Amino acid sequence: MLINSEQLIGLKVETESVEYVGRVQSLDLDIESQSVRSYHIKRSLLEGGMFTDELIVHQKQVVSITSEKMVVVDNVVKYQEKVEKKVFVGTQAEV
Repeated sequence: MLINSEQLIGLKVETESVEYVGRVQSLDLDIESQSVRSYHIKRSLLEGGMFTDELIVHQKQVVSITSEKMVVVDNVVKYQEKVEKKVFVGTQAEV
């Protein structure tokens, strides 16, 4: 199956346990191997909401891609939340 960039950008992303993550915003290509290295996922508190951030998902963390959605491993979101907490705590301590 082939999927082009127009179909990929904006594609819904969720975890294996069906937790909504966000939508594909862009991707990084490895020019030497001509393969996708990582996907940039636009996250929002509410679908279409104003407050968003970005999550970078390595291609090895992608379980499947269809024309309807991308499924990523469950720990992608948990890892991102853990990193955000560490940054937030570090910032608070410095203030």
